[in-house]
Amino acid sequence: MEKIYCGSAKEKEGRFGKFIVVSVCLTDLSENDIQEYKWKDKRGKEYINIIVSPMKKVSEYGYTHSVVLDTYKPKPKEEEEPIPPQAGGDDLPF
Repeated sequence: MEKIYCGSAKEKEGRFGKFIVVSVCLTDLSENDIQEYKWKDKRGKEYINIIVSPMKKVSEYGYTHSVVLDTYKPKPKEEEEPIPPQAGGDDLPF
């Protein structure tokens, strides 16, 4: 599946240690992408997942990580079909 790049990130160091600043470019995500890959939690809040991966080398703009839309979709669970009753089951003693 094709990756949908939607931002970049820079690793920085602050007073309390290292952290990563992620920038998500909303114009790189089409409304169609958002609708297709969003999901809801039990409270009805909507989310999209992103994947932040380290780059092999720092970009010319100082970015250290790439950001892509997580396009994984679990396969829907198949409903179990009920077992059909046996034909000719009139051999009961009562």
